[in-house]
Amino acid sequence: MVNNPFKNGISISKKLLMLMVLISLAFVLVATMVLGSLFQVKELSTDVATTQMSRVISNSEVTRGLLSVFGDIDQLSFLMDKDGSSLTSAQNRLQFEISQITQTTTNLELKERLNELTRQLDKIIGQYQSVNRTYNHLNELDRSINITMSRFEADVSNQLINATIAGEDAPYIRQVMSLITGYRQSLLQIEKQNAALMSAFLMPLKKPSDRSIVPLIDDLLLRLETLSASPPEISGYGDQISALLSEYRASSLAMESSIGLISNSLVTLAVHKKGVLKTIEQTDEQTNQTVRKLADDLEAIVRSSGVSVLLLSLSVMLLLAMIIFKIVKTSINQPLKQIISGIEEFRQGRLLNQISVHDISEWSTIGEALNKMANDLHLSYSELKESEDKFYQVFENELNGLLIFDQDTGLCLDANRVALDLYGYSLREIKKIRVQDFEITLQEAPQVDGNEGWINTYHRRRDGRRFPVEVHTGIFQRQGCKYLFKSVRDKTHERHLQRMQKKTLSLLEATLESTGEGILALSQEGMVLNFNKKFSQLFNIPASKIKEKTGKQILPLVLQQLQDRKQFKMMIRRSHQGTKTITNEVFKLKDGRMFECHSQPQLLGNEVVGRVWNFRDVSEYFNIMDELRDKESRLAHLAHHDPLTGLANRLLFVDRLEHAIHKAKRSRKKLALFFIDLDRFKSINDSLGHIAGDMLLKSFAERLTSTVRQIDTIARLGGDEFTLILDSIDSAQDAANVALKILDSLNMPFEANEHRFYVTSSIGISFYPQDGTSAEVLLRNADAAMYRSKNEGRNTFHFYTEDMTVQAYERVKMEASLRAALDENQFVVYYQPQYDLACGRLMGAEALVRWQHPQHGLIGPDRFLPTAEEAGLIVSVDEWVFTNVCKNLAEMEAKEVNLEGIRVAVNLSGGQLKQESLPETFAKIIDQTGCNSSFLELEITEGFIMDQPDLATRILYQLRDLGLQLSIDDFGTGYSSLSYLKRLPINKLKIDRSFVMDIVDDPNDAAIAKSVIALGHSMNLQVVAEGIEEPEQELFLKAEGCDMGQGYLYSRPVDASEFAALLKKGSSYEQAI
Repeated sequence: MVNNPFKNGISISKKLLMLMVLISLAFVLVATMVLGSLFQVKELSTDVATTQMSRVISNSEVTRGLLSVFGDIDQLSFLMDKDGSSLTSAQNRLQFEISQITQTTTNLELKERLNELTRQLDKIIGQYQSVNRTYNHLNELDRSINITMSRFEADVSNQLINATIAGEDAPYIRQVMSLITGYRQSLLQIEKQNAALMSAFLMPLKKPSDRSIVPLIDDLLLRLETLSASPPEISGYGDQISALLSEYRASSLAMESSIGLISNSLVTLAVHKKGVLKTIEQTDEQTNQTVRKLADDLEAIVRSSGVSVLLLSLSVMLLLAMIIFKIVKTSINQPLKQIISGIEEFRQGRLLNQISVHDISEWSTIGEALNKMANDLHLSYSELKESEDKFYQVFENELNGLLIFDQDTGLCLDANRVALDLYGYSLREIKKIRVQDFEITLQEAPQVDGNEGWINTYHRRRDGRRFPVEVHTGIFQRQGCKYLFKSVRDKTHERHLQRMQKKTLSLLEATLESTGEGILALSQEGMVLNFNKKFSQLFNIPASKIKEKTGKQILPLVLQQLQDRKQFKMMIRRSHQGTKTITNEVFKLKDGRMFECHSQPQLLGNEVVGRVWNFRDVSEYFNIMDELRDKESRLAHLAHHDPLTGLANRLLFVDRLEHAIHKAKRSRKKLALFFIDLDRFKSINDSLGHIAGDMLLKSFAERLTSTVRQIDTIARLGGDEFTLILDSIDSAQDAANVALKILDSLNMPFEANEHRFYVTSSIGISFYPQDGTSAEVLLRNADAAMYRSKNEGRNTFHFYTEDMTVQAYERVKMEASLRAALDENQFVVYYQPQYDLACGRLMGAEALVRWQHPQHGLIGPDRFLPTAEEAGLIVSVDEWVFTNVCKNLAEMEAKEVNLEGIRVAVNLSGGQLKQESLPETFAKIIDQTGCNSSFLELEITEGFIMDQPDLATRILYQLRDLGLQLSIDDFGTGYSSLSYLKRLPINKLKIDRSFVMDIVDDPNDAAIAKSVIALGHSMNLQVVAEGIEEPEQELFLKAEGCDMGQGYLYSRPVDASEFAALLKKGSSYEQAI
């Protein structure tokens, strides 16, 4: 060993210090040259950079402003609202932003482009405002259409309910309900198409719909026309909806046009935006060119300075290299060889051989340190041998499987007995296996267990089976080699238990989340153990807040949403009174929702460990129950009340009447039953429409209600028939006073649909007990008394007498006999010939119906037609007459009877004229019978035409198209409008017999006849006079130019065979007489 080796020479440290000083001086020289070059660069770039930076900042501010403006423009379509204020605000804001950008920039071309952009933007916003107004108008129209449709549907539903209550089938009403459903679907398609159009407009990236809404609207308008022939209460709704749809169609076209204009304007705006951006790009490009020139100048300066610095640096580095070579050769290489030789001795295990360094520098100190290290290593090897013996004892006795691998080759070097048993190898076999052979290729992603450094994975046994293990891996070195140390635990049983636990927890979690009820589980101490999303959603409490809070902290969040907090607090107190208490309550939230709360303890064996709260939303159940109660109430009211007037219906009336009879029987007082019928209500209903008729019925019901006592029952049985129950009266005079008050209340006029008219009523009264002791008898007798009032002039009342029953019975019997006559073909057709007054030639006949009664013989029409009309049989009778006339004419033509120029007139009732299917029905009869339509003529009373002139005119034109001639019967007795008359497709006018009867003696009748003849001829119509019985009447009509006549002067009505005989003879009326 050498003590103080540096006292006789310069040490390596001093030599290195001198070398460092030389290197520092060289670097100072180089740095000085570099700083001088950089100072030149700074002076050159400062002026240019300052100018260009201001331009860059200005361009940046303009660019940011324009990007903001363009972003606001792209959002314009989302600013449409009801009054357009958002668009106006956006327009003002954009104008202000663009003006600020214009003031900021100095580029004149950019300013001009910004001004053009402002003008185009104002134009587009104006178009957006137009679309906004049109769209809002469409929404208003859509609401109006839906409201009208809902009213329409409600009215038709009420009619269907009334028909159902009355036991009627009502197929037409059901058909209308089906049409309404179709209309609803079409409206839904229109609304969807409109929404698609607006969605494409508001979302430019969405593909626009190529379908127009107009065809859907046109299709619905076309289908709505089917309602025009319906009764006014239905067709009126059709007209309202059609009008709204037409306006909707026009607005839709306007909106589609405006959207198209906006699309074109947006294209133009995009061009302007592109121009603005291009101008900015040009400005940026100019700035970039200036910067590039500056960079080129700087690069030239730096290149020049770099060459100088490089030459100086190379010179300095060459000098330093020579100095370093000398120092390394003399002070480092020779001592280093001596130390390396000694280290090689140590490596071969000869640790006791000492290193000798012949130098006075630091190398001698290093040699001494290495010698000391060798001595220490010798002692450590001895201790290590002892430690290895102890390690192998622990290695073999470890409960886990232990394996040692060579880190480089991966071969197993050793394994303890536990590892050999775990993998199924012998020690010899396991030493041939690499570490990767234990691990499977497709293994689960390693997961760190709770114990640090342990990894869960899978290994493979000797027989190829895989099994779960927990592995801890370590690395250690021994004698210069690296080894892997693995400790392995078999996790097969533990993994099975974990899998079962996870499966159970997953099932529990899925069950909690799949239930439709909110669940909150609390521990016995009030901590939140678990909850599901439904609980969070039910009370609108974020899940994060629930996890952070206890049961006591969650309670106020629930209470603040309840209407009755005390009820919930009482439930909580009851749950705390007994740990095993089960509670169940229903609560109502402030927002109207209802929920059921169920609470029960959570038991672990017999020990209570917590409490589970279950919350179920039962709002829908309570809503359904409320709705059912409302519907039951409405149905109960509908079942017992008339939907039009709100009065009691027949069902409630009968119940009230029977109750009143029992009451009168107990109290031994009288009871009066009124049967009230409005006079000529049918004429008002037919002429002014059903809406006016309904308004009249409601007004009459109100007057009737105001006339009687509140305890009296008023009912509407149907149509214009009303009943009134007066109980507890003392005498018939009390009933008479009430009847007079009712008649007097009708002295005031009624108003409906701008029409003002007067209505009277006929009243029949029956009394309990003298006129009957049952509801059925009293009602029948009051009805009979009412008919007596009608027969005696109306606008009066009558008490029931026994002879009225006989008349009512005869009327009912007549109606039944008429129905049997239709079924058994008891009617016959008679023909009254019509002659040309100028030449006397037979021109045709009027078909007249007679009833061949089995017991009473031949009955004239004046005795049974009024009853047929009252019973609703007149249409069937008229159809039967038309059919048989067609059959008779077809048979005559087949027998070669000369029918040239012959016309047989058949009377058409008002009921038939109101049926739109009449032309189709007559066409079918003509086709089935094979009759030539040129032989037929239809007579229509002028009053029937004027009831509904538009409908009548349309039907008459359709009848004329069948080849039928038309004539106005009883002309002059009605109230025809000449403006309507000239529009009708008629061929003849008939002078009523009432004018012909006294035509010779009564100047008024003569004047009327002359006027009718003159009017007919002026309109190129033939004029026929009926009821001619005297030669003087014939002479007068001839003199005035009347074309044709019929009456007893020429012939009484004859049957078909006699009429055929007249036709065969070709007789004139002289021959007939």
